[in-house]
Amino acid sequence: MEFLSAGKLRSSYRWMDMVVGRCEPGAAVSGAVLVFTCFSGGLCIHLHFSSQDMQEGVWWAVLLTFFFVISLAGCLLIMVAHEQNTTGLRFKVPLVPFIPALSIFFNVDLMVHLNALTWVRFIIWMAVGK
Repeated sequence: MEFLSAGKLRSSYRWMDMVVGRCEPGAAVSGAVLVFTCFSGGLCIHLHFSSQDMQEGVWWAVLLTFFFVISLAGCLLIMVAHEQNTTGLRFKVPLVPFIPALSIFFNVDLMVHLNALTWVRFIIWMAVGK
């Protein structure tokens, strides 16, 4: 029974049926993870390059940060609203989707803080390894 409900909306989140109810099981969560990863990158890049504007409280920087945070929270809400498939798992990450989402965010943040020469080396080695 648990396998059949995996990827579908939980009964307490039926109010989201208009938004993600017509998606195939798992498609809404996959899309939310993709959007979460892209918006995490956008937020990290924004905070990296406009940290001075954020400290000064410039309105556009604060508004953009607020937009990114609300979007990330919406993606997390979509992930939480769906049933998980836990059949046959020997190990399960605790507090799904919050721990994986934090992992995505912190790894993207670490990647944003790499210098340009490191990215050039990475691209060269990826081309050589191809």
